Amino acid sequence: MIPMGSSDPDKVVGESYAGVYVAATRDAVAAELAGAAFTGFVGPQEGRWVLAVATNARGTVAAGKRTIDALARDLASSLRAVAIAVEVDRDERLRLWAYEADERIGRFDSAPEDDEDLAVGQIPLDEFGDPLPEAMLALGGSGAQSAVELVRVCVSPGAPDDEESDPAEDVEELLDEELTESESESDRLRSVLRLLTLPTWLIASASLPRDVPGGPRAGQMLHLRTGRTGVAGLTLGALSERTRRKFKPDA
Repeated sequence: MIPMGSSDPDKVVGESYAGVYVAATRDAVAAELAGAAFTGFVGPQEGRWVLAVATNARGTVAAGKRTIDALARDLASSLRAVAIAVEVDRDERLRLWAYEADERIGRFDSAPEDDEDLAVGQIPLDEFGDPLPEAMLALGGSGAQSAVELVRVCVSPGAPDDEESDPAEDVEELLDEELTESESESDRLRSVLRLLTLPTWLIASASLPRDVPGGPRAGQMLHLRTGRTGVAGLTLGALSERTRRKFKPDA
């Protein structure tokens, strides 16, 4: 189902990137990110959504040692909004977390067996030795079952319908699909983002602080360093780089 050869030709295989989509105004999102001492780039308003891209793609992105998923949780709670965190690890692992106000409504992990949150040896198996889907969902496993909730909070009820296609089924199929050697997690993510009607330029965000291919120009981005801009951001950003964790445990 994932289009063959759909990766960006300029994209280097093995890149890592992370961002959070927030359904709120850009001013509100930027204010919350500044208060959280976020380091990264805040994109323009795109319909309901604002996309913020973290500079540190695989570790701490804000004060309090918050990673991208924790930041999304806090943004959703403080703004009473939907926030969806996305993390791609070396183009080999895709993780999504979705929050609505104070509730986590979805999670996906393309490599749940590597997840430090899973209780190894405590997952019920079926007669074939595979994890039971309901157990995986309860423990935050692969999370393809979250497709219905993702579509609910992302796709406008007024969007054109395709009588032969159910967006939730299509998203679930994409998340359940096993990738071939010629496909990457960026390919999967691009297709999922399109179905969810979310901006797809996160996939090309490694080009920041330059213009993003297929996305915003450099002048449209707000660059925050520990929540600050300008000279203050440069100074504080340099200091925080010495202390912020670069990689997650066992990443």
